[in-house]
Amino acid sequence: MGFSISKTKNTVFEGNPVCHGCWDLILNLQGSGTMTADKKRFSFKEGTLFCVPPNVMHEKTSKKGYQDVHIYAGNFLPGYGNKEILVLQDDDLGTLRTLFLQMNQMHVNRTVARAQLIEEFYHVVLTWILLQQNANQMPRSVQEITTQLTERFADPDFSVVPLLQGYNYCPDYIRRLFKRYHGCSPSEYLTRLRLEHAKGLLRSWHLNNSTIPQIALQSGFTDPNYFSRVFKKYTHLTPFQYAKQIADA
Repeated sequence: MGFSISKTKNTVFEGNPVCHGCWDLILNLQGSGTMTADKKRFSFKEGTLFCVPPNVMHEKTSKKGYQDVHIYAGNFLPGYGNKEILVLQDDDLGTLRTLFLQMNQMHVNRTVARAQLIEEFYHVVLTWILLQQNANQMPRSVQEITTQLTERFADPDFSVVPLLQGYNYCPDYIRRLFKRYHGCSPSEYLTRLRLEHAKGLLRSWHLNNSTIPQIALQSGFTDPNYFSRVFKKYTHLTPFQYAKQIADA
């Protein structure tokens, strides 16, 4: 996937009208004002995210000035048929701000390893957007299961099976309902959470002196061999190769 990332160096008061042949994800870092796009006006403040589809003219203005960071990407959420502009607000933790600024920094100091990390960070951004977009529409059962998976993924004894059996529905129905909103089954979602956590531990492997089996256990995998096989299936690298690539970047 091709990426281009840019951050305003100075405060901008009136941006020039622009139109891109790709998705433009615009996170406002500072200031407030108005975005005009597709003959519509949107207000923005610190933390506002605009997801602008390809070939849509847009511009921002602010009386006191603004600063933002852009991610230009060839594709967006899978199956996102609605080509209207998507507007969201960053959470209280500033999750989007952290992700966007880290991606921008890695883009400035670009290497092969950092290019791979940028793509992984972008998938995290898309996951955040998907969760926010579906938050108000998602059935309570799916919300509860998502919360349980997110909070307990690092517990090696945690299992999806008894979790799904705790509802007054057939587990297969719950799996289908979950997949409708997340694009994968609860078990696959759990595996992805564990792998993303493992990636984070492997990025600082040279600092924490942990072994691969220890990282596997801390990420919710009881069998280090199984962990290595699943990790390679998802990343095309063994855990050791992934950690070494990051360390050499």
